Amino acid sequence: MKQIYIFLLIGIMGYAMLTGSTTTLRAADDGFVPLFGGDSLQGWKVSDWSNVAAPQKVSGTPWRIEGGVLYGLNKRTWIRSTKEYSDFVLKLDTKVTRGSNGGIGLRFPPEGDPAYTAMEIQVVDDRVYYGGSARTEQCTGSIYDEIAPSKVATKPVGQWNSWLITARGSQITIVLNGEKIIDTDLSRETKARQQ
Repeated sequence: MKQIYIFLLIGIMGYAMLTGSTTTLRAADDGFVPLFGGDSLQGWKVSDWSNVAAPQKVSGTPWRIEGGVLYGLNKRTWIRSTKEYSDFVLKLDTKVTRGSNGGIGLRFPPEGDPAYTAMEIQVVDDRVYYGGSARTEQCTGSIYDEIAPSKVATKPVGQWNSWLITARGSQITIVLNGEKIIDTDLSRETKARQQ
């Protein structure tokens, strides 16, 4: 059986440069292995938003860890793991500020824009970023531009949202704040879209 690999990404775009976006990095619990060590970004690479194979085009340090929290400080970059994963369970907390737009990229080739070459789980200020007119498949928790969450489970801007993302083969399950919002087999979704 062919093994599918993924890189884990966290992306920040647009307003996030000015307002900030954060992700918690907690010590391992419940059998989980931490993806970050202390205040180091060792094992992670910052790349351009439109092509993860390209180095960042913006100047400065767009990502930092402080007090166990990962901060995205610059727009139009991804931070991605240099390690490859196959099936996994990813547990993380995110918090966005007003106007932020970011995402969690999964199962993508080593180049291109993860939002379009694979899948991006959207993490965004739904009320401001799209001016209140986002399609449901663009809202927080969606598999961006493809699959809408079954319900709105996101907390307001400035509050922490807890994620549990499970990927087993083509089966993707997303639980946001204790609510299952996506449980889908991507192979069926792809076949349905091709018909």
